[in-house]
Amino acid sequence: MDIRIRNINPKVVFAIDKVLDKFNKKNSTKISRNQFLIDTLEKIPEEDLYKKIDSETAVQLKAMVENMEAYQDTVDKLFFLLITGDTEEALNLSEDLSLKTDKNVGRKINLISKILDAIIQEDKTKAQNLNNELKERNENYDTEEGI
Repeated sequence: MDIRIRNINPKVVFAIDKVLDKFNKKNSTKISRNQFLIDTLEKIPEEDLYKKIDSETAVQLKAMVENMEAYQDTVDKLFFLLITGDTEEALNLSEDLSLKTDKNVGRKINLISKILDAIIQEDKTKAQNLNNELKERNENYDTEEGI
C-alpha cells in the first residue's frame, strides 16, 4: 500500500536525512529515506503493544510486592510471638498466614519472567499470549481454576 505525504516542512526532511547519514556511515548496509520511513512506521503498532504489556506487567509486579511485604510483616509478627513464648497466638497467626498464601504467586512470577523474556526477544505474539494467560490467572484467582 502506498502512502503519500504532502506539505512536509523542509526542516523535517533535512533532519531525517541527517539521521540517515549517521546511520549509513555506521553500517555497511545503506538504507534509503523511503526504507527508513517504512521501518519507522511499522514499529508504531509494536510499540503500543509493548507499552500495554509493560504497564499490565508493572501492575502485577506491584501487587505481588505488596503481598510479599504483607507476608513479611506477618512472618515478623510470628517470629516475635514465638520468641515471647505466645505459642497459641503464633499458631493462630501461622494458620491465618497459610490460608492467605496465594499458591499462584510462583506461577505469576514465572509468567512475568517469560513475558519480559519475550519482550526482550521481540516476540510480540508470545508476549501477548503470556500476558493474556497472566490476566486469566488473576481473573480466576478466587476460583478453583485460578488456584
